[in-house]
Amino acid sequence: MALKRAKNFNKTLQNSKDIKKCLAIKFIIFFILSYLLLIFFWYFIACFCGAYVNSQIILIKDTLISFCLSMIYPFGLNLIPGFFRIYALRASKKDMKFIYKISLIIALII
Repeated sequence: MALKRAKNFNKTLQNSKDIKKCLAIKFIIFFILSYLLLIFFWYFIACFCGAYVNSQIILIKDTLISFCLSMIYPFGLNLIPGFFRIYALRASKKDMKFIYKISLIIALII
């Protein structure tokens, strides 16, 4: 039930407390799992670099390239629907709805 549409204030207050408690538990579990995985991956990479000493520079370069691409790639993909929407604002009334719908479809696909 949506909290905005609730008529009983006490029930709404209890629902919001339940939701807050549930979110807090989920956040705690998320951060614990994230840190455990981070520690495991750090240990794995440390063992890898200890065993293969000559591949450390290559590993660092590949990691930086992968990180940069993972930051640039979504930025470029999210610009495509934006260009269609800007064009839809400048188009005639007849074409405006069609181009806007195309931008919505592209946003859903991406």
